Amino acid sequence: MSLADRFNSLVRSLRPAQQARAAETLFPPHFLASLERLRLVALKAIGGGLREGHRLGAYKGGQLEFHGHRNYVPGDELRYIDWNSFARLDKPYIKEFAREEAGIVHLLIDGTPSMGLGLPSKWDFARRLAALFSHVALASKDRAILYLFKGARQPLEIFPGRGRKSGIRQYLRFLEEQHLGAMPEELNPSAVDAAVLSRAVEQFVRA
Repeated sequence: MSLADRFNSLVRSLRPAQQARAAETLFPPHFLASLERLRLVALKAIGGGLREGHRLGAYKGGQLEFHGHRNYVPGDELRYIDWNSFARLDKPYIKEFAREEAGIVHLLIDGTPSMGLGLPSKWDFARRLAALFSHVALASKDRAILYLFKGARQPLEIFPGRGRKSGIRQYLRFLEEQHLGAMPEELNPSAVDAAVLSRAVEQFVRA
């Protein structure tokens, strides 16, 4: 059997799996319950999620968060001396501050037809992973951005759009509404673009 025949046989074998997958719930109740448990763990880890961000940034300005103490050295500004510590210990310490900022989680999702393999498919598994990472990021007061690519000549689909904020329900709805490209009846393997992923990464970097 030639390479083309083997490839077309694989294409035909995917169709029953695609039909079975269509009847499957992408985010069943037990999966949503797992996401909620992860959300509670993330909130506990950052102290209740009351802050806008919890990563110490390298930039000056904005809201400052106390970071720690260090020994005073000549030339330090006197206004940053911890006078309470000086009164107790008779030694000057400098209070250090850093601006806290939210992190960004970038998720690049493969939506090409080959993701239809397996039951549950790689496509469903990838979307569930994207939902998991997005949910943990949002619960940790970070941001999550999804980038979906379906082919070498198709632009990346980006969610949420620039400047927009969405909750986890909007992320789940976006992932549920996405579909793989239609599987062709016949396909010449020589026509398959082996650089689809690298092109998608290039688009992702430019975005």
